[in-house]
Amino acid sequence: LGYLTPYQKNDISIDPTTLPDDAAVSQTSVSVVPTRGAVVKAAFRTSVGKRLLLTLTTGGDGKPVPFGAVATVEGSENSTGITGDGGRVYLTGVQEDSRVTVRWGQGQSQRCTADIHVPEQAGAAGVYVAQAQCR
Repeated sequence: LGYLTPYQKNDISIDPTTLPDDAAVSQTSVSVVPTRGAVVKAAFRTSVGKRLLLTLTTGGDGKPVPFGAVATVEGSENSTGITGDGGRVYLTGVQEDSRVTVRWGQGQSQRCTADIHVPEQAGAAGVYVAQAQCR
């Protein structure tokens, strides 16, 4: 970009609608402060993979994982979500067969993992819908 003002904060934004269907960004704007004549890197954390609405239940009793639990796809630091009502969580950048780790506290009894199997067909708006049992 050739229009940045040196020694001042410049905001750089991207339009997420121009990204491929399997890509998502966690933020659409970053700020940089370039020096005169400098080349500045503006990093946008991107996750590539399927968009998934996942319903998570606990292994023992089949109840939903607690509201507010943090679910992270293993091997992808950019794919994290917080569970809502009924153990539902929205995740991006999910590969065909992945594993998710869920935490809702500090203790061993307040965490579990679940294997995710993404269905072949996407639902509305290209979002896949699946269920998984957390153990």
